[in-house]
Amino acid sequence: MRTVHPPAFHEKLANALEPIRQGIVAQVIFQLFETGIYDCLETSPAAPATIADRLGLDVTRLESLVDYCIVEDLIVDYNGALRATDRLRAFAEFRPWFELLVGGYGRTALEIGSVLANGALYCSRNTTLVGKGSTGISQFDTIPIVRKLLHDIDDFDLLVDVGCADAAYIIDLCRSRPALQAIGIEPNRAAAISAKARIEDAGLSQRASVEITDFQTYLQSDATPSPAVSRPACYLMAFVLQEMVAQAGISAVTTTLRRLAEGPAKYVVVIEVDYRRRDQVLLGGLGRAYYNPYFLFHRFTKQQLLPREQWEKLFLDAGFRIRDTAQPDLGVDPTRLEVGYLLSAV
Repeated sequence: MRTVHPPAFHEKLANALEPIRQGIVAQVIFQLFETGIYDCLETSPAAPATIADRLGLDVTRLESLVDYCIVEDLIVDYNGALRATDRLRAFAEFRPWFELLVGGYGRTALEIGSVLANGALYCSRNTTLVGKGSTGISQFDTIPIVRKLLHDIDDFDLLVDVGCADAAYIIDLCRSRPALQAIGIEPNRAAAISAKARIEDAGLSQRASVEITDFQTYLQSDATPSPAVSRPACYLMAFVLQEMVAQAGISAVTTTLRRLAEGPAKYVVVIEVDYRRRDQVLLGGLGRAYYNPYFLFHRFTKQQLLPREQWEKLFLDAGFRIRDTAQPDLGVDPTRLEVGYLLSAV
């Protein structure tokens, strides 16, 4: 009879270290994107010294990073010229998810233990990268949702994008609607500066502007479109209400939305996430890989997701009716956790 030997200690250790290895690989991939190394490898493969000179990097440290990446099949050395591997190119298609989860929420994961004992404390996050990653992801899911919801709606000529990040929605809608004017509201200065630059690069600076302020301040300012002004407006709120609910409470958010329903907003487009705790959809695929950490990080960073029925009650209590809903294409996101709403005043 064949004798079965138990795994050696080093084999068990290697298996136990696998989650740590994968976490480090994710961090390194993000850094290859963020530092410009990946783009340099793709556009003009070269020796480490040449890449270091182009990007202003220390060549000794770059060589150490390259050594690691060669072992992990991320970079290959062809006779002294570094190139990205097919494995790294495959990850590059999903760069925004690395920006959001690794760049935006990386520090959040490290701080969870320090706030577990005190519900009044929250972990930090890189809001610039959270916004950048989120709007990058939007090209795949939420921008198509907004297009779908507004496809047959043409009786507004002003878009107010609340929390506009890098202006991805503004640019997309202004390109498809030649008469549309747009205002972006963005409290994060770095994101707002990026939004202004992207609007200018798109040739839309005569039609779109960005206010560096929070939404409540904007509503109380003279810049807010008045109901007396004949200028129908559509407000876009993509993943904004989850922050407002956590920071101000459902009652205050209802009041804010009611002000929109009674005044400047002809339409409001809201995109939010259906908070289905411990749902079967979280046990595999995109549910486990994306939404499970997404749910975790939101609870620890002063953001509050609500179940779909609570979002819809909030809209109704604020004086809106739900004209239409839309969700991402099943080939992009089959979880049905992300929902877009087209609202109009009752």
